[in-house]
Amino acid sequence: MKNGASLLLVIVLGWPAPPARAEEPVLQDDWKRSELAQPRFQIQGTLARSNSLRRALREPYSGDELFVRYRMRYDAKSIDAPDQGDGEFLVLWLDEAEGGDFSTHSSGVPNLGLHVQGGENRFMARFRPDKQAFGPKLTGDRDYLIVGRLGKSSPGADRPYDQLDLWVDPAPDRRSSPDATAGGSSSIREVRWIGVGTGRKTELGDRIQIWDVAIADGWQAILGLPPLPRYENEATPQPERTVAFADDVYPILKARCFECHAGEDAAEGVRLDVLDELLNQTAPRDAENSRLYQAVSTGEMPADGERLDDRELALLRAWIEEGLDWDEKLLPTPVPQTDHWAFQPIRRPAIPEVRNREWVRTPVDAFVARRHEQLGLEPAPEANRETLHRRLSLDMLGLPPDPADEHPADPAAEIDLLLTHPAYSERWARHWLDVARWAESNGYQHNRDRAFAWRYRDWVIDAFARDMPFDDFLRAQVAGDEISPYRDANLVATGFLAAARYSGNELDKEIQRNDLLVDVANTTAKAFLGLTFECAQCHTHKFDPITIRDYYRFQAFFANGQPGNVVFASEGEPARDLVEERWRIFDSVHARLVSVRRKQGHPEPIYVIPKTVVAGMNPKEKSRFQELENAIAGLEQSWSFYSPATAVGSLVVAPHDMRWPLPRDPAVLEQKQTMLLIRGDVEAPGPVV
Repeated sequence: MKNGASLLLVIVLGWPAPPARAEEPVLQDDWKRSELAQPRFQIQGTLARSNSLRRALREPYSGDELFVRYRMRYDAKSIDAPDQGDGEFLVLWLDEAEGGDFSTHSSGVPNLGLHVQGGENRFMARFRPDKQAFGPKLTGDRDYLIVGRLGKSSPGADRPYDQLDLWVDPAPDRRSSPDATAGGSSSIREVRWIGVGTGRKTELGDRIQIWDVAIADGWQAILGLPPLPRYENEATPQPERTVAFADDVYPILKARCFECHAGEDAAEGVRLDVLDELLNQTAPRDAENSRLYQAVSTGEMPADGERLDDRELALLRAWIEEGLDWDEKLLPTPVPQTDHWAFQPIRRPAIPEVRNREWVRTPVDAFVARRHEQLGLEPAPEANRETLHRRLSLDMLGLPPDPADEHPADPAAEIDLLLTHPAYSERWARHWLDVARWAESNGYQHNRDRAFAWRYRDWVIDAFARDMPFDDFLRAQVAGDEISPYRDANLVATGFLAAARYSGNELDKEIQRNDLLVDVANTTAKAFLGLTFECAQCHTHKFDPITIRDYYRFQAFFANGQPGNVVFASEGEPARDLVEERWRIFDSVHARLVSVRRKQGHPEPIYVIPKTVVAGMNPKEKSRFQELENAIAGLEQSWSFYSPATAVGSLVVAPHDMRWPLPRDPAVLEQKQTMLLIRGDVEAPGPVV
């Protein structure tokens, strides 16, 4: 097999039949079976090293990493505890040589399997006794999926394999967190053979089933999963920079372009000295379709002067292909200017002098009185006590006064009393919840319920009841998961961001995520800045002083987080164990269904919705899965916005009901970069902001 190519193999062992009597019925040839029939091999011990199964690769493999898997079931009655017997030993080995029936395949040869450690039979990754690491404990009478990764820290066909990772029943998102990792510097350089061996601890009566042995060159392939969508892969790769804007590109633009295309009076309104304007003349990462490059490469520009030479053209082309790196210090984006009243500095006006001074009790009254005098109006007579009482109740509580309630004669004392009434905070919280577009469901086509969204509603009510200072009110809602020290209440407050609409019918993860971030950015701007940012998704704002760069820089504050059912830190590690086991069951069944559909000829990518996964569980899986679902639902949690990369602590995110949810791997969120999107199109990313 050539380096980098995927390989999937299944070992099939033919057993020799005893001599047949003439009258005995005899099966002819091998079984004819579809891919849905999976053979299993029963391994028995010999109290010595024994290679029960082995097979050659079609071609030697020396790529930088190789993944291997096998499934195993150990008969519980034959398992020896190390303190009662000698323990157990079984390995899958990868080697350059086949060896014989009794070869050890040790001393630097990668082994994945079982061995004794700390008085227990545990899963193991091993090069040799001083280069080994152990994973979970073995339990009998259950199926295990063992996955290994053999890697080279120094790439190259002539370099040794010196890394060996082990996963036991891995979920698809556990690529970066193996159960055990061993290192060894003097190992094999290529793999020619793969096999299963037992040792002195494996007895004659042991019964071990082995099946589904396979190798591949990638994580998704070894788990039988479809290729990852673009979003779930590593962050969008940035081309290696070969040109520097200040040293290579700026001199060309200054000498050949800026005479006509710079400043407020740029020719034909085309400015090349401001990145936001230059983007209108380029297609980042696509020089051939960039108007700027087309104009200079054909000689259309410069209009007066010599054509750009080959070196200059190559530098401009590379600069565009590498994403339009820009130096804001050298060529800063101009700060938009506006004479709109909303953007002028606040100044304290002079208090007007009025004739009706006796009526004025506060500075605000003076402005009202001046307007009265301008219009020739007389103030209405002061309301009586009952009318004031009714107005106060309707304004502050939204309810008429209860005749049974007593109220103080002093209006100030009555206001203080109404401020403590539960209806006060409930009434005024409703106004903020409208601003925050709060709801207990996702919106869009699959309007699934958000079971724990109510906590944010209650947090807002409590904030009004406690007269929370506005700066604390703001900070908790936009950054509650990042405030130190951690508090559950601050996490709940991020329900403001998590209230974003969330499409469960969108398969394109980039579009799905961008729609959510757009909602977050736009609502935050409206709520706390009093500005409508939407237009700047696609272009610099025509009226408000907001550039397209401002928009995506603002959105970037939220790029490493997303909404979900975030479990309170007080629930501790037991909550993590519950969620991880739940996902292990779900992911294993999902992988099984994908594998079956692939074998049935379904086209890639193969989509399986969560409802189908649950329906495809066997009774044992479904029973345990439902137990876990019930236990997780009982955890203290809230529908919150959580950023693993920047939060003050590592929190557990519980599953939520969604047809096509966002990817859940924290590593994906941590590596997300925000790029300016040309015309707001996720398929047309511009420079990183």
